[in-house]
Parts: sequence; C-alpha cells; structure tokens
Amino acid sequence: MLASNVRNSAKLDSVTKHEQLELHKNASVISKANTTPQKENSCATHALKSWKKASFDQIAIMFRTCHALVLNDRPLSDFNWMRELDEVKGLPLGKAYRGNNNNDAANSFTHAVASDVFRFLSQFVNDRKFLCIVGDGSTDNSVVKQEMWFARTCKDTQFFSV
Repeated sequence: MLASNVRNSAKLDSVTKHEQLELHKNASVISKANTTPQKENSCATHALKSWKKASFDQIAIMFRTCHALVLNDRPLSDFNWMRELDEVKGLPLGKAYRGNNNNDAANSFTHAVASDVFRFLSQFVNDRKFLCIVGDGSTDNSVVKQEMWFARTCKDTQFFSV
C-alpha cells in the first residue's frame, strides 16, 4: 500500500518514505554492487577467473567431442570412450560427466550445438530478402538415408552459401 502511495505523489515526505522501504534498500545495495569495480589483483578474483577458465576449457573439449561425433556419423555412445581417450592424451576433463552410461550428457551437448547452429541459420535466413534453398536425399546400399540442404542468397551485392 505504501509503495502505491509513493508512486502517486511527488512530495518530499513520499520520497523519504520510499527510501525507507526494504525494496528500495535492497535495490540500492544491488546497484552499488554492480557499479563498484572489482579488485583485479585480489586472490579471490584470480582464483575465480582461473576456476571459470578451467571449467570452460573442460566443457569446450566435451562440446567439440560431441560435435565431431555428429559430423562423422558416430553414435553418441562413443562419447564415453572418446572422453577416456582425451584424459589419456592429457586433456584435463575433471570428474564431471563420468560414468559407463553417459549418453545423457552427450545428448545435452549435442542438443546445445544443434540449437546454436539452428539459431545461426535462422538469423541468416531472416536477414535476407532473396533466398534459394535446394534439398536432396539419397539412400546407399546399406539403406542409410542421407539428406543434404544448400542455401544461396545475397545481401548488399555479396553472395553467401550455407
């Protein structure tokens, strides 16, 4: 009730009442924390940055592994032994995503890569006025179906193919 009265009135009394509200105090603390520069030389800042970089590097390796599996028509069940191979080669992957049946992790990584590619292609198509899309499918002797799609467009007199 007090907050609605504060919004409707611009009197000094209303402003001071608003400053005493718990929501205003919390917003002030958050605003101050967001604008205060971090100490770049502190041990905590260096530790956090190195931890984030190490985690990022580990996840990036696993993303690349799943991307390679898909590009080479390999099953996602190969993720486990490829992960073990990466560790033997000395790539630091940590303890996350270990296990005999880790297809869920490989599926999540692959889904994230596919979503990113889909977002890129959607943006590519939506930014163009003229677009030519050609699709073709085939089946080989082992009855494996393959589909291929090709898109060609131009923007600002430059041709693009995807």
